[in-house]
Parts: sequence; C-alpha cells; structure tokens
Amino acid sequence: MSFSDADLFNNSHAVPPRRSFNSESNLRDLELRVNKLELIAEALWEILKKETHLQEADLIELISEIDLRDGKFDGKKAKTTAVRCVKCDRMNSKRHSKCLYCGEVFLLDPFE
Repeated sequence: MSFSDADLFNNSHAVPPRRSFNSESNLRDLELRVNKLELIAEALWEILKKETHLQEADLIELISEIDLRDGKFDGKKAKTTAVRCVKCDRMNSKRHSKCLYCGEVFLLDPFE
C-alpha cells in the first residue's frame, strides 16, 4: 500500500492515540487502589475502636489536626519537600536519607 503526499497530511484514516486508552486504564487502576485503601482504612479503624477507647469524635479531631498542619483546612495532607534534622536542627531535602551537615540518618514519614 502506498501513500501520496496528500495521504500523509490527511488524518481521517489515522488510529486515535493510545493516550486516551492509557488514561482510562490508569484511572481505573487508581479507582481500584483508592477503593482498596478505603477498605483497609475502615478495617484498621474498626480494629482500633474495638481494641481501644477511641470514638468517632477522636478520629475526626485527629483528621482535622493533620489537615490543618499546613495551615489550610482543605481535606488534603500537604506534601513536605524538606525535613529538619533532629540532631543539628538544620533543614535538608527529603531526597536525602541522612543529614548533609551532621550525617544523622533520617526516619522519614512512611505516608509520604
């Protein structure tokens, strides 16, 4: 099959980009992951309620406290880009596993 110069610029026969398929697939994957995390969070909360004296109000209060750590009550946890060294009190990039100034090993937030 041969194409003329006009065919090269005519996109009526072109296959749609796979980007939309990948985006839809990625969206489905993310939805499944969010649903699974929601189930895990609910199961963990049920265990905590059963094994401790915690109530719904305690959970709501802590969620609000975590949400406000960045100064905004917006339903999001702010991502931090820096970490303060507990040994020398200097700021470092989160990309590093230890302090650039004193060598202290960082214990990074497992949720970030």
